[in-house]
Amino acid sequence: MKNLAWIICPNGGGHIYRSERSFILLKDFLTSKNFKSHFWGPKPKSESFINESFEIISKSNDYTWPSYKIKGFNPSNFDLIISDNIIEKNLGYFLKENKSLPFIFLSSFMWELIDPNYDRNQISWIFDRSNYQFIFNKYFYNKELIGKPKNYNAHGLTSFKKKFKVNKSNNDTFILYITLGIRDVINEEIIKRIESIIYDLTFNYKVYIDYNLSKYLKNFEIIDHEEGLSKANLIICRPGLGTLNQALCEGITHFITCPEHNNREMISNESSLKNIVSVKNIFDKNILDYIYKAKEKNTSLNKLNTNGFVEIKSSIENYINKHFL
Repeated sequence: MKNLAWIICPNGGGHIYRSERSFILLKDFLTSKNFKSHFWGPKPKSESFINESFEIISKSNDYTWPSYKIKGFNPSNFDLIISDNIIEKNLGYFLKENKSLPFIFLSSFMWELIDPNYDRNQISWIFDRSNYQFIFNKYFYNKELIGKPKNYNAHGLTSFKKKFKVNKSNNDTFILYITLGIRDVINEEIIKRIESIIYDLTFNYKVYIDYNLSKYLKNFEIIDHEEGLSKANLIICRPGLGTLNQALCEGITHFITCPEHNNREMISNESSLKNIVSVKNIFDKNILDYIYKAKEKNTSLNKLNTNGFVEIKSSIENYINKHFL
């Protein structure tokens, strides 16, 4: 029996979404390769983890190496380590000393590279290891955020939908969905800006919000996140990679983004998104005109690669087949 450690960042919903669905696709393969899987991450949403070894880990204000530590985590107990976005303290020291240990980094950014106060030289050793594989989203690739790994696979959008939506018809009622992620604290300036925009709309529209916004925005209908994305003609969102992936796969062509001013990942995601669809920042001028024009247009989205999960699965399988005969 071989042991696999799979660490999932507890910051935001995109990491658990990606890792859960990737594992579901890989589960039978890992069993056939005689791997016992052990997970560390936020509370899982899928029933597929009921019988798995899963330890809940806490959120932090600092996920950079070597600051973030998982109590009791010992990397020497594992034959393969997959990390969705975190280089845990003990893991980093172990990987640095054991350059041949199989290691997969599953993310489109590194915390160490988006923190302007972090000395990048502290983490440069990771790219000098002899055995590693980076796996990231090709639509949101930015070498300033993920570095320059020699060994990598770039995948498409991650969606479980069987069919890619190329357009969303504008019925009589224009639907806006608002989601700012699962963060506990939301910028009040952004909330006030959203309220002023919505209350100035004059045409026939419907606004849905996710549950996390119910204590900030009143008198709007709360909706499940995936259903909100499915219904929306336009989305007002924090540009996290998980939300952007799902929204694009639902055929949404108009975005109003709300990145934090100092969040390099969100700013980079917003910039990448502009190469794909129509985007306005929440603090841009003429937002109302933008929404009115979006209502009048029935825009089709160029077909995008939505085989991301299949490609992640294939990348991990190929890596394991290469290093575990």
